[in-house]
Amino acid sequence: MPNMLTLKTLHSLEKVFPLTEPQGTESAKTVLSGETAHFQLAVYNPADNFQHVFGYTLKIESDFGDKLRVREVLCMPADNLPPQVDDYSYGVDKGMYPELLRPVDTGYLIFALQKWQSLWFTVDTDNVAPGKHEIRLTIFDKEGQNVGEAQYALTVIPEKIADSDFYFTTWMHYDAIEAKHNVELFGDAFYEVFAGYLDAFLRSGNTLLYTPLFTPPLDTYVGGERRTAQLIGVRFEDGAYTFDFTKLDRFLDFAEAHGIRYFEMSHLFTQWGGKACPKIIASTPEGEKRIFGWETSSLCPEYAAFLTALLPQLCRFLTEKGLAKRVFFHLTDEPHEDHLETYTKLYHLVKGLIGDFPTLDALSNYSFYERGVVDIPVPSIKAYEREFRSRKPENVFVYYCGANNAYYTGRMFDMPLQRTRVLGFGLYEAGVDGFLHWGFNFYNTFFSLRELDPYFETAGGRGFYSGDSFIVYPTKGGCLMSNRAEALGEAMYDYRALKTLEKYIGREKVLDFLHKEGVLDFYTYPRSAKAHIAIREKINAMIAAHCGK
Repeated sequence: MPNMLTLKTLHSLEKVFPLTEPQGTESAKTVLSGETAHFQLAVYNPADNFQHVFGYTLKIESDFGDKLRVREVLCMPADNLPPQVDDYSYGVDKGMYPELLRPVDTGYLIFALQKWQSLWFTVDTDNVAPGKHEIRLTIFDKEGQNVGEAQYALTVIPEKIADSDFYFTTWMHYDAIEAKHNVELFGDAFYEVFAGYLDAFLRSGNTLLYTPLFTPPLDTYVGGERRTAQLIGVRFEDGAYTFDFTKLDRFLDFAEAHGIRYFEMSHLFTQWGGKACPKIIASTPEGEKRIFGWETSSLCPEYAAFLTALLPQLCRFLTEKGLAKRVFFHLTDEPHEDHLETYTKLYHLVKGLIGDFPTLDALSNYSFYERGVVDIPVPSIKAYEREFRSRKPENVFVYYCGANNAYYTGRMFDMPLQRTRVLGFGLYEAGVDGFLHWGFNFYNTFFSLRELDPYFETAGGRGFYSGDSFIVYPTKGGCLMSNRAEALGEAMYDYRALKTLEKYIGREKVLDFLHKEGVLDFYTYPRSAKAHIAIREKINAMIAAHCGK
């Protein structure tokens, strides 16, 4: 008798732990045309003999062709998780959490003994015919015997999902690409790898790309340095500056060609208050050297002269490239109330040089916006709910990091994926213009004291929580996505689905619908994958009813 496997098709919000039978069964769903859909196949191997571990084959029968791909879900270690401040998490004691999505050879699968494993299916529905599409999955053992089968149905609604009008950014760290792929930054080999990162970046919902004019002064201890990542060439001779935008030009063109719509220029002053200058390397008659850094006050006349020479030229360059309405400038990340006086001086200096280009900074004190020294504030979600929501600023983004707020959406390892994905509903309900997170691929410790291997250390040397500092993993030629990255992509599809519905019934009726379904703000929402999926199916049904008229 063949060793029969147990198979279950699941929704994409289930984290399949090896020793726990998954409950998130799903055999069908609907999506809008152009949306990327995900589901899982959980497999349990009851055998107690290693001869029944190897050599399984998965046969996929569908009309999706190469638009359907399969990855396996691997567990990764969580070496630091947040204190449990609510009851909506998997807990801190599991050690290994379902996380990494790795391409799999469906012609030679391995299923561990008496463990649950998950295969992750992704379907891109661009140019797919509307209607119901059946997917039949059959697993054969090494003798060719059928040992398990399952079916899944995906119905594509004949309505194109709305284009994103949303600014969504997760900061790319370019020194990490150099470190993990051994490529010269911004050279030919870099761009071969960068293409893979951009693909994952876009798939996880991002539209706004962090652009390193100079080495970003982020997450670096005072006096320390990260690897140089500088796109602007600087020449300093006889007291005058000249600038070369060749590398920046190539970077912007490459990113645009791969689907990036918006760009944010890296911070012009150091993090947490703007006290000093970023590391800037220049060519001089004595050779290349650092001309600004931690030792240079942000308010010194030398740096003001540098910015006065640079920024008008840079803005002309960006305008000539047609980017005038698609670029943001950063001053300093996360200034606090006691930095307001310095920040005000920095704002007026920079704003006088960049004109209509907007400034954008993560800051959580409303007084900065009230004083008129930031064009687009980016408060934490907690600060937004506390200080910003009721005042309704004209333009505002939000951000989160860490995980110490009860029930707030987030992306830690121990959080259910619905808690990650519900961000899309929350962003729409709040009516904010954008979202920011600092860690797409940060593979250093806290303060960048050293570089690390993200496959072994997932919490920044335990200076962060596992899940905070990256959502992708480096691999040959690019990166691998996590299930959290895909959940963020689904969050933005949820947002875009709501925008699609909005064109038929208007924003107020969409908000009424969300409120009746229990989505009230960033921390009040149905805490259930099943409820979330039901809300999305209702949205799709309403769209289908209107587009059929």
